Amino acid sequence: MPRAHPQTVTPRFPPFIFSLFLMVSVLFYSPAAHAEAPLGDWAVSGQNPADERTYKGQVSVIKSGDTYTVLWRFGSTTYIGTGVDLGNHFAVTFKPSESMLVGLLLLQKKESLWQGKWTQMGSQSVGIETWKKLGI
Repeated sequence: MPRAHPQTVTPRFPPFIFSLFLMVSVLFYSPAAHAEAPLGDWAVSGQNPADERTYKGQVSVIKSGDTYTVLWRFGSTTYIGTGVDLGNHFAVTFKPSESMLVGLLLLQKKESLWQGKWTQMGSQSVGIETWKKLGI
Protein backbone atom coordinates (compact mmCIF):
# COMPACT_ATOMS: atom_id res chain seq x y z
CA MET A 1 0.00 0.00 0.00
CA PRO A 2 1.45 3.43 -0.92
CA ARG A 3 2.40 5.70 1.94
CA ALA A 4 0.94 9.16 2.19
CA HIS A 5 3.55 11.89 1.94
CA PRO A 6 3.58 14.37 4.76
CA GLN A 7 2.22 17.70 3.71
CA THR A 8 4.82 20.45 3.36
CA VAL A 9 4.02 23.42 5.54
CA THR A 10 5.25 26.77 4.28
CA PRO A 11 5.60 29.38 7.01
CA ARG A 12 3.64 32.57 6.38
CA PHE A 13 5.23 35.85 7.37
CA PRO A 14 3.41 39.15 7.68
CA PRO A 15 4.09 41.40 4.64
CA PHE A 16 6.12 43.89 6.70
CA ILE A 17 8.61 41.13 7.68
CA PHE A 18 9.18 40.29 4.01
CA SER A 19 9.57 44.00 3.17
CA LEU A 20 12.06 44.46 6.01
CA PHE A 21 14.06 41.42 4.86
CA LEU A 22 14.09 42.76 1.29
CA MET A 23 15.31 46.22 2.38
CA VAL A 24 18.09 44.76 4.55
CA SER A 25 19.16 42.45 1.70
CA VAL A 26 19.39 45.35 -0.73
CA LEU A 27 21.36 47.41 1.80
CA PHE A 28 23.94 44.68 2.44
CA TYR A 29 24.23 43.48 -1.15
CA SER A 30 24.41 46.85 -2.89
CA PRO A 31 27.71 47.62 -4.68
CA ALA A 32 28.45 50.50 -2.28
CA ALA A 33 28.24 48.11 0.66
CA HIS A 34 31.17 46.16 -0.72
CA ALA A 35 33.63 49.01 -1.20
CA GLU A 36 37.21 48.12 -0.44
CA ALA A 37 39.10 49.51 2.51
CA PRO A 38 40.95 52.78 1.83
CA LEU A 39 44.39 51.24 1.23
CA GLY A 40 47.32 53.46 0.23
CA ASP A 41 48.15 57.14 0.65
CA TRP A 42 45.52 59.86 1.06
CA ALA A 43 45.42 63.64 1.45
CA VAL A 44 43.53 64.35 4.66
CA SER A 45 41.68 67.51 5.65
CA GLY A 46 39.38 68.18 8.53
CA GLN A 47 38.04 70.34 11.28
CA ASN A 48 38.76 69.89 14.99
CA PRO A 49 35.91 69.36 17.46
CA ALA A 50 34.71 72.38 19.43
CA ASP A 51 37.27 74.99 18.28
CA GLU A 52 36.60 74.42 14.56
CA ARG A 53 40.24 74.89 13.52
CA THR A 54 40.98 73.23 10.20
CA TYR A 55 43.92 70.95 9.42
CA LYS A 56 45.57 69.23 6.43
CA GLY A 57 48.04 66.39 6.17
CA GLN A 58 48.55 62.90 4.81
CA VAL A 59 47.31 59.49 5.94
CA SER A 60 48.52 56.02 4.92
CA VAL A 61 46.61 52.75 5.32
CA ILE A 62 48.13 49.27 5.10
CA LYS A 63 46.57 45.85 5.67
CA SER A 64 47.73 44.15 8.89
CA GLY A 65 46.09 40.73 9.18
CA ASP A 66 42.35 41.24 9.64
CA THR A 67 42.84 44.91 10.57
CA TYR A 68 44.55 47.96 9.05
CA THR A 69 47.38 50.13 10.34
CA VAL A 70 46.64 53.82 9.83
CA LEU A 71 49.34 56.51 10.09
CA TRP A 72 48.54 60.24 9.91
CA ARG A 73 51.24 62.87 9.37
CA PHE A 74 50.67 66.57 10.08
CA GLY A 75 54.08 68.21 9.73
CA SER A 76 56.18 66.72 12.55
CA THR A 77 53.11 65.35 14.41
CA THR A 78 52.07 61.74 13.81
CA TYR A 79 49.06 59.72 14.87
CA ILE A 80 48.80 55.94 14.70
CA GLY A 81 45.62 53.89 14.56
CA THR A 82 44.05 50.52 13.97
CA GLY A 83 41.20 50.26 11.49
CA VAL A 84 38.42 47.81 10.69
CA ASP A 85 36.82 47.50 7.25
CA LEU A 86 33.02 47.55 7.36
CA GLY A 87 32.20 47.54 3.63
CA ASN A 88 31.46 51.14 2.72
CA HIS A 89 32.45 52.25 6.24
CA PHE A 90 35.88 52.28 7.86
CA ALA A 91 36.33 52.61 11.65
CA VAL A 92 39.64 53.58 13.26
CA THR A 93 40.81 54.01 16.84
CA PHE A 94 43.81 56.34 17.01
CA LYS A 95 46.16 58.26 19.26
CA PRO A 96 48.96 60.79 18.89
CA SER A 97 52.36 59.08 18.98
CA GLU A 98 53.35 61.05 22.10
CA SER A 99 50.05 60.78 24.01
CA MET A 100 47.71 58.18 25.47
CA LEU A 101 44.56 60.13 24.50
CA VAL A 102 42.53 57.75 22.31
CA GLY A 103 40.16 58.81 19.55
CA LEU A 104 37.61 57.20 17.24
CA LEU A 105 37.04 57.94 13.55
CA LEU A 106 34.19 56.59 11.43
CA LEU A 107 34.44 57.16 7.68
CA GLN A 108 31.96 56.44 4.89
CA LYS A 109 32.86 55.88 1.23
CA LYS A 110 31.36 58.63 -0.94
CA GLU A 111 32.37 58.22 -4.60
CA SER A 112 36.18 58.68 -4.63
CA LEU A 113 36.35 60.16 -1.10
CA TRP A 114 36.11 58.82 2.43
CA GLN A 115 34.28 61.25 4.73
CA GLY A 116 33.37 61.03 8.37
CA LYS A 117 33.34 62.20 11.94
CA TRP A 118 35.76 61.73 14.82
CA THR A 119 36.07 62.39 18.50
CA GLN A 120 38.48 61.75 21.36
CA MET A 121 37.85 60.04 24.69
CA GLY A 122 36.11 62.39 27.10
CA SER A 123 35.06 64.87 24.41
CA GLN A 124 31.45 66.00 23.99
CA SER A 125 31.87 67.21 20.41
CA VAL A 126 32.91 65.79 17.05
CA GLY A 127 35.23 66.86 14.27
CA ILE A 128 34.98 66.07 10.58
CA GLU A 129 37.56 64.48 8.29
CA THR A 130 37.84 63.82 4.55
CA TRP A 131 40.33 61.56 2.75
CA LYS A 132 41.10 62.10 -0.95
CA LYS A 133 43.34 59.59 -2.76
CA LEU A 134 46.75 61.07 -3.62
CA GLY A 135 47.49 61.20 -7.33
CA ILE A 136 43.86 61.52 -8.40
